[in-house]
Amino acid sequence: MPGERFNPIEQHDKLQYTENLPDHNEIKEVFFAERMHQRENMAVLGGLLIEEAMLEQDGSSPGALRETFSAYKDEVGMAGYQEEIFKRVIQDYGRRKEAMDQLMARSPEEIVSEAFGVAPKEAPVVRRGAFTVHLLLDAQDMRGIKDLPWELGGVGGIYFAPQPKKGLQHPRYSGVISVGRKSRNFFVADPGATRMKGNPTSLSGQMFGERRSGYFVDGGGIEDESIRRHEETHAIYSLLMTGIDASGELQRHLKQTRPAEKSFSSVLAAVRTGAAPELLAEELQRYVKGRLKLDGKIIGNELFAFLREGQDVGATIKLFSDPRGYSFARPYHDLLTKSLERAGTPTEKRQGILDQLDKAFRREFRLAANAVQSLVGQGQTIEQAMVFLIDRPLVDWAQEVAARRAILGK
Repeated sequence: MPGERFNPIEQHDKLQYTENLPDHNEIKEVFFAERMHQRENMAVLGGLLIEEAMLEQDGSSPGALRETFSAYKDEVGMAGYQEEIFKRVIQDYGRRKEAMDQLMARSPEEIVSEAFGVAPKEAPVVRRGAFTVHLLLDAQDMRGIKDLPWELGGVGGIYFAPQPKKGLQHPRYSGVISVGRKSRNFFVADPGATRMKGNPTSLSGQMFGERRSGYFVDGGGIEDESIRRHEETHAIYSLLMTGIDASGELQRHLKQTRPAEKSFSSVLAAVRTGAAPELLAEELQRYVKGRLKLDGKIIGNELFAFLREGQDVGATIKLFSDPRGYSFARPYHDLLTKSLERAGTPTEKRQGILDQLDKAFRREFRLAANAVQSLVGQGQTIEQAMVFLIDRPLVDWAQEVAARRAILGK
């Protein structure tokens, strides 16, 4: 019923006390139905807020988003911690908008000179959006920026993130320089006083930990809409994650309900005992699922970015698996290689096991991508799908979408 609050964490905890009741299954069905209806309504509200933010060229005011949230939140019947997630996201959206406003107070020439230490010869072009600022540079100016890996070829996108920080006179910035599909990180502590720094090893954690809104640059005078949508998606995704990560109640619940296999012990045991190929494949799949329960956020972020920019599933999966692309499976590939070497596994057998590991990762990538496409095919916008799935582990997306179809009939 509209206005009736439903706290899924509390109700989930209460289920354990009904296990011996004769109507336990019926109580369980009611819980999952109520939970799914609430998740669907939250996805609709979240998608509405994202859509409203983009109504204005430079982003709607945080006050307008708060008014929309207040008008619809009671219909969703959210628990207190869920309301706080939305409020935190709107608050952070306001901070980022303010940081981009400060950025836009400078001329494009000043931005380029201060950030990169290079005065542009041709006038840069600025495109302001609700979540990103897009700066279009001449190809010669892009090549003039020191230390960019232009020999890699392709369109260069520099994604630059205003991050307001207490005690700093100017916004703090971090970002990633992408050339083709290769990238390197950079960090600017204070663009008002400091030039671009070189590639600190800790930047990746800083960049994703501090959350990004966006500023990115195309090189070569090519204004690429797919790049714009891709980087805008990262900005939206990371904005949503600020609310998810800040919710202590939700995080405690997720830790309790997400057991995951973190080591290769069961895989190595299967190898050591000469288990049948299908049993070994099952152990590898179980390991991959466990790892992606823990490490799947960045993959989900990239997956939504590529699908929202319009890339098809097959090309995306190939890019995620290709050693020359993102190669998300590579760290685990290397770990298993070392484990098999230490265990004395013959070289020819090792390669077959590693191929199965790669296959297991590709399977999970495809299931997650198909889940997103299924939601869009069933009537959700890509933004609603993002809100619907973002608090679930990547490996659970397909199951969540199947449950939605079974309960809601769509």
